[in-house]
Amino acid sequence: MVVVVCRARFLIPYKPSLKDKRSFVQAIVARLKSRYNLAVSEVDELDNHEVLTLGFSAVGREVRTLQRVLQGGVAYIESQFGIECLEDTQEILTYSQNTPFSTGCEEKYS
Repeated sequence: MVVVVCRARFLIPYKPSLKDKRSFVQAIVARLKSRYNLAVSEVDELDNHEVLTLGFSAVGREVRTLQRVLQGGVAYIESQFGIECLEDTQEILTYSQNTPFSTGCEEKYS
């Protein structure tokens, strides 16, 4: 199992208030979830109405496919919402059957 996590910062200079920013963010999050099937959330700079920082992730089997999906999400935001991506970073997490990330749930249901 592979998890690819992306953190992207966008410049949104034309949102005059936090209320406007929040409705704008809700629209972006809803579209990314429905179009790309990503887990998405605003993660930083919640009180800054000029910058939007989103965290999103995808789970699958192939790293390259997941990376393309996340890059597609960033490009989609830029093209559809007319905002500039200042930076984006990706982190790849790989888990196998022998990876120790257990919380004890496996023991209950084994």
